[in-house]
Amino acid sequence: MKIVKLTEKEFKTILEDKLKEFQGLTAMNVSYPLPNEFNDFGYSFEEGNIINEKYPPETREELDIKNDMEDDFVEIMKNVIEKKDPKYPGDIVYADKNNEVYMMHDKENNKLWVDYYKLWSSFQSKYHLEYEENQRFFKDMMSEHYNLWDITPWATDFDDDDSYMSEHYNL
Repeated sequence: MKIVKLTEKEFKTILEDKLKEFQGLTAMNVSYPLPNEFNDFGYSFEEGNIINEKYPPETREELDIKNDMEDDFVEIMKNVIEKKDPKYPGDIVYADKNNEVYMMHDKENNKLWVDYYKLWSSFQSKYHLEYEENQRFFKDMMSEHYNLWDITPWATDFDDDDSYMSEHYNL
């Protein structure tokens, strides 16, 4: 699920539509809080300002970062293809057209080996992630985009393992 941030104009349009539904109501015939159709959006009024209670500023910022991370991941992975070797049906290698390996899925052990230099460290440093946060991010991305659910991502350096990759995947 991707959460979309509303522009101010989109927000105002939704708000105006909802307010039109309540037009003509007075304080005498409106129960507070406002009916659920309005509150389902999570908005309230505070000192004349409309506040989004469902997604306070900190949460909206976190959502923006998660969306940016996902966009970065998708951008990188659109140049990556899956490679399989019939001799090793339990492995899937994710490499680009230059045979640079980005990840390897070890089905037998439910592990996802993520190249430290090409992926892991770039997300870790750009988004200031702890190891476990990075692990959760790659798990979520592989679940959402590759339908791989029960995996545990680990960082590795595939350049140290060139002989294995070359021998088994024609890289």
